[in-house]
Amino acid sequence: MRNLILLFFFIISNSFYAQEEPEPEDLETTSDKQIDQQLKYNYVSLNMIDNIPKKVIHSKQLKKIIILQSYELKSISQKIGKLVDLETLIISHTNITELPKSIKNLSRLKELKLANSRIKKLPIELGALESLNLLELRTLPINKLPESISNLKNLEKLTIHDLKGRYSHGNETLILNGISTIPKEIGSLQNLKEISIFRSGIDSIPKEISKLRNLTNLSIGDNQLQSIPKELGLLTELKILYLGKNKLKTIPIEICNLKNLEILNLRDNNLDELPNEIYKLKTLRFLSVVGNNIPDSALKKIKNKLPDCKIWNGKYIE
Repeated sequence: MRNLILLFFFIISNSFYAQEEPEPEDLETTSDKQIDQQLKYNYVSLNMIDNIPKKVIHSKQLKKIIILQSYELKSISQKIGKLVDLETLIISHTNITELPKSIKNLSRLKELKLANSRIKKLPIELGALESLNLLELRTLPINKLPESISNLKNLEKLTIHDLKGRYSHGNETLILNGISTIPKEIGSLQNLKEISIFRSGIDSIPKEISKLRNLTNLSIGDNQLQSIPKELGLLTELKILYLGKNKLKTIPIEICNLKNLEILNLRDNNLDELPNEIYKLKTLRFLSVVGNNIPDSALKKIKNKLPDCKIWNGKYIE
């Protein structure tokens, strides 16, 4: 059963991460009656709106707000900071250009998802969200993360997708330049367990990432990485390392210290070889090197030393 689960993840790691967020299907404008009904349960899902209704802003016990396909919505009132019980805030497919500074008052917020909007800069007040477990950023014209991200001590999952490229935005097209690196302050997020960064222009990883000793999944794919820091070898709790679709020419030998690694995906890079000590990865179950220049003869030697590991190079190595 364990091998079947790992095989499933191996398959989706080559397909799911490659997908962009789809444009939502046409939705109907949320009616006042629907809002009233939802508010009874302390949540609200707003579609095709041009402002957040006052009745929502004044719902002090509100736990969850979802805003979808609202291209007429261009700003969020500072009064949202009064919703101190809010735990989830999802904003997707809008023309919002910034988050209000009053977001700092949402001390119980656990999930923040921002997607396909015109937000160019995340406020430093983001760092005040001390309860945040999940931060998800998709298809936004931001070019860097604020240093205050280091204050998100309870963050467990960081997702950054589609910050570079051309993307549909209603009847328009967003041209995004991406971010080049992750701030070194990320090393302060000791509870971080998963980092997922795809199609966002990342060309370097700070060595401070090695301080994330609880990290189990590091996935940075379809970016511009030419090298990775040897300090990654200190992430001994890591089970999944996805570095596919980058520009890597070498893999540091220190990667062979990842004693709990189960999935290593290096597809579509510029690799000619792997470290000789890769056989030390005794827990490795799947290795993908398709789209590189590593000869099958070298892969067969690895297979001989790691017989329980499935090695994919366009075909399974026997």
